[in-house]
Amino acid sequence: MARAMAALFCKNFARCDVVYTPRQLCEDMKREHGIIITYKQGLTGCKRGIEGVRGSPDESYQYLVSYSYMLVKHNPGTKTVMETDTKGGFLYYYFALGINIKVFTTPITFAVDGTHLSGEHGGALLSAIGYDPSEKMYPIAFAIVDSENGDSCLWVMQKLLDALGHEYSIKEDLVLCSDRSPSFESAIAEVRKSPLYSHDNKHR
Repeated sequence: MARAMAALFCKNFARCDVVYTPRQLCEDMKREHGIIITYKQGLTGCKRGIEGVRGSPDESYQYLVSYSYMLVKHNPGTKTVMETDTKGGFLYYYFALGINIKVFTTPITFAVDGTHLSGEHGGALLSAIGYDPSEKMYPIAFAIVDSENGDSCLWVMQKLLDALGHEYSIKEDLVLCSDRSPSFESAIAEVRKSPLYSHDNKHR
């Protein structure tokens, strides 16, 4: 039934300007076809509709290699790394756009943080943002990981310093900020033996 509903309203899922919600699907099914469905059925129908337009979440992982290739091809200096587990499944993905690394020539401060992902497979998005002396922000690197833990944060910090180059790995006045995350604290302590470390008191 979910696939049938998705097919009936496929044009709504293909629109980029609005989000077609399960509640709207329920209302459209009742108004246009006289069929009453539950919110859960509407949610399933929306999932199938989105998959019909964008593909399934599992299928999307297959495009990471070609996506990385195009990122590097059209953005010189871009760094991408994909890590798999012992079974060959997805574990981590990291990218830093070359143009952001190139223009970020006088950094003194980095802020690292993470946020939970609410998709089907969950995980976390980790980011590293640079600040120059004029307090301008530069989004340097992003990573998709299983969660914000010691292993993932260490992996991201290692890739970040690799992308920035040897100068930053030995820069004594480099300031690294976080939101009091124990995972980032331990990762920073391991990759930087004597960093200037700060907690972000403005973090909410």
